Amino acid sequence: MVFSTLGAKAWLIVREEEKRKLTEKKLHESEERFRQVAENSGDFIWEVDVRGLYTYASPSVEMILGYTPEELVGKKRFYDLFVPSVREEQKAAAFQVFADRQTFRDFPNSNVSRSGKIVHLKTSGAPVLDPAGNLIGDRVQIQQVLLNLVMNARDAMADVAPHDRQLTIRTNLAGNGSVHLSVADCGTGMAPDKLEHVFEPFYTTKSHGMGLGRTVCRTIIMAHGGSLWATNNPEPGASFHFMLPARGDQ
Repeated sequence: MVFSTLGAKAWLIVREEEKRKLTEKKLHESEERFRQVAENSGDFIWEVDVRGLYTYASPSVEMILGYTPEELVGKKRFYDLFVPSVREEQKAAAFQVFADRQTFRDFPNSNVSRSGKIVHLKTSGAPVLDPAGNLIGDRVQIQQVLLNLVMNARDAMADVAPHDRQLTIRTNLAGNGSVHLSVADCGTGMAPDKLEHVFEPFYTTKSHGMGLGRTVCRTIIMAHGGSLWATNNPEPGASFHFMLPARGDQ
């Protein structure tokens, strides 16, 4: 049986699309299971990035500390709520626990609730580590950023002939100790004066969508101590880049 090169490439594209959809489905199911457990628990379940900024807070935080999840996520660090007189001491102890990169149980911490009441809590948790043992940020959020950029790149090539479409993902270590990732398409590119505007809320070049995806992506990357930007390629198309600290202590 003989296959043409074009046919093989088309089959590869279909297979990659199937794999992407399966990955999206599993990721969504995993997130949904976690949300159901967290939101039906009476405990305050929370997650922070490598700098201590809240990336998730369960609804029970409002009952325990008086704050809604929306008031914490992306806006406050976990130690911001510590009692001022012991804040630096408890912050140092907490980051030492993080640095030990071990599961911990019943870490004592005193917090000031929204009403000003002091609430004594005991926290248990586990760090998220990369294969080298370094602390990393919220993997689900970084996956969401990458998936959004890939989907945007695919949409940007909608008017390109199928056999000419090429989406390239590159990663490398930058000289400043950061990880650099880029997603490049071979679409029509963007006007130079529009490159920065693509991250503004409700700005979109699509006939569908609300123009919030890239804004959310930049917010997530910045919350992880990184940066996100866009460039036009020397050849047709555009690239979106993000850079993140390579180690959890940066």
